[in-house]
Amino acid sequence: MFRATLLIVLAGLLLGVVGWVAWDPTATTALEATAHLAKAQEMVRCLQSEGGLAWWSPRFLGGSPLATASGTLGTSLWVLWWSSFFGDLAGVQVAILSLVPIFGLTMFVFARRLCGNLKVATITSLVFMLSPSLWTKSSIGDLPSLCALVVLPLVCWSILRLAQAPSPLTGLLCGGFCALLAVTHSKAALLAAPGLLVFGLWALWKHRGLAAWLDGRVWGPALAAVVLLGIIPNLPSLREAGSAVLFEFGPLSGWQQTFSSKSGLHFFDRLGGVSGDFRGDFAVPNIAGATYLGVVPLLALATIAILRRRVFSGGCSDLASPFRVSAALALFCFWLSHGPFSIFSG
Repeated sequence: MFRATLLIVLAGLLLGVVGWVAWDPTATTALEATAHLAKAQEMVRCLQSEGGLAWWSPRFLGGSPLATASGTLGTSLWVLWWSSFFGDLAGVQVAILSLVPIFGLTMFVFARRLCGNLKVATITSLVFMLSPSLWTKSSIGDLPSLCALVVLPLVCWSILRLAQAPSPLTGLLCGGFCALLAVTHSKAALLAAPGLLVFGLWALWKHRGLAAWLDGRVWGPALAAVVLLGIIPNLPSLREAGSAVLFEFGPLSGWQQTFSSKSGLHFFDRLGGVSGDFRGDFAVPNIAGATYLGVVPLLALATIAILRRRVFSGGCSDLASPFRVSAALALFCFWLSHGPFSIFSG
């Protein structure tokens, strides 16, 4: 366990150093991440000047609401802490790169609990640190999403821990990590909720069943933590954004306009070569940076499904169930991200 943890930390630090060497202070990373820092600093300034909660800032063009700041409070505290040591410009970059080893550690904790296999957990954490999604978010300085990706494995770990050993403590841990996600990046918490719900149902079915969770001493602390630490702090943000945290449109219309691609072609058509001539309300918005599954992952999943008896034989037999739920959740979330209509419908 110690060697695996040390390997993950060293690999994360090495990747962070590479990211620092390759960093361009004039790139989009610095500009967008610095904007997050500026909003956090303005929130602190208004709190100090008014001696209490501040809902509005006169700065940023014609003024800007600060009520939505609760949705990224954890991210704001993270970047403020690092900028206090390294200054504004370097501080935001250190805040981003310092998350890399933490990515690996939180994923290692979750994968170790899910698979029960030290080698698989180590490989999973190393691959997670090299994930294109993480480095794409890092390249544009999307700090709230990066901080949310640190917390998400801990939320999954706490759900699994609660399913395996229901108690007031595990209930409190689960509710606490869910609340932490909500105040780190509220939009990520909303988008992750369906996947987390499905994962929780699987964990219940796999382990102790629903009866143990019906005890008020188990779900009571979890519910209290979510409401007090996650929901109530976000109420001003919900009201300010019209009941849709950080969405430009309402929850349903924003989801439809942002994610719908309506066609199974977009599983494969990464650059819109096949569907480029489709009318605008049908073709996928490539410029928006949509996520695609691609042919290679589909072929890999199909190969493992066909050769499952050979792949999960012998000492790997315990990995079959974690693999199935991970693959199913990935496909479910990918399908869900395309909007409320089936991606195979016209």
